Amino acid sequence: MGVTIFYRGQLEEGKTVNELVDYVEAFADERNLKHERPFDLFDKKLFKFKIPQHIIDSPEEGYMISNKDRIRQYASEAGLSTNTSYVDLCNELNSQAFKQVGVYIWLHEEAEPLRFVFVEGDPRLTELKADSINIDRRKVSLQYISFYRDSLATKTAYEHCPQAHQDALDLLKDVGHRYFGGGIEIKEDGGEWCF
Repeated sequence: MGVTIFYRGQLEEGKTVNELVDYVEAFADERNLKHERPFDLFDKKLFKFKIPQHIIDSPEEGYMISNKDRIRQYASEAGLSTNTSYVDLCNELNSQAFKQVGVYIWLHEEAEPLRFVFVEGDPRLTELKADSINIDRRKVSLQYISFYRDSLATKTAYEHCPQAHQDALDLLKDVGHRYFGGGIEIKEDGGEWCF
């Protein structure tokens, strides 16, 4: 069983994702640590919504919540204006493509990686995850993207790699001071948010 570290932050104005990635990759190379960029890990380079026509045609139907409310929620998470018609919103989501940029670094081969990841063009730490839901029992499902902005998490301090926990905290603090205007907010299991 490991201990989880949660972290969140936004790049300082004037700092770039590329600078952060270069720094983390150099840090990893100096210590012979594994690192990868997100587009090297995923089969697809872009995350996309796929809203089938039968969902567009039935805004009041849905599973748990109406299709209309679900689509507005997705649009809001994607940073799109929700002040448009339901059909236009569906079409706009279907036309969007989101790219995950940043870097993953494994501080221990048995621990989860730290993920310094962003949506291209957005300075907030954000992890994208693609998923689908079959909301009306038809064979064609709604494919959507989840935007994890509240916090990212990594599990460390397993019995076989206890140093990975302190190493993760140290790297988060170092990168936070260099690229996040004073720090990344960090919270350990059961703790309070701090820099």
